[in-house]
Amino acid sequence: MRSNKEWLSGNSFVFTITHSSLGLGIGRSVIRRDRSPNVWNIGYWIHPDHWGQGYATEASAAILEFGKTELSAAKITVAHAVDNTASQRVIEKLGFVRTGFNPSGFIKKGKPIPEYEYVINFDADTQRRRP
Repeated sequence: MRSNKEWLSGNSFVFTITHSSLGLGIGRSVIRRDRSPNVWNIGYWIHPDHWGQGYATEASAAILEFGKTELSAAKITVAHAVDNTASQRVIEKLGFVRTGFNPSGFIKKGKPIPEYEYVINFDADTQRRRP
């Protein structure tokens, strides 16, 4: 499997988000190495039946902590489709700062979807978030 190979190489870590009382996987969260040293990118997906219940925020906070403590990330980036205001709220709640706009962020059904891009920087000495 590709994700196993990536995990073993230390370039990408994919986690299943589970609902403890249901015993079900309800989403995925990922952190991937960027091309720049000590820079990582996160992403998440939650099944629509479980939107608006805080799972994306909780999973992303755990991924940020993993990136900071286990991967020694200096910077973590994330992006969301311009019209995805729910993801925007999650990202901003976590302390990310918007850094840009990408008019052709990703391709969906053959068409470019514009995205807003964000970053969190970590202080190398204390591993605390800084603007």
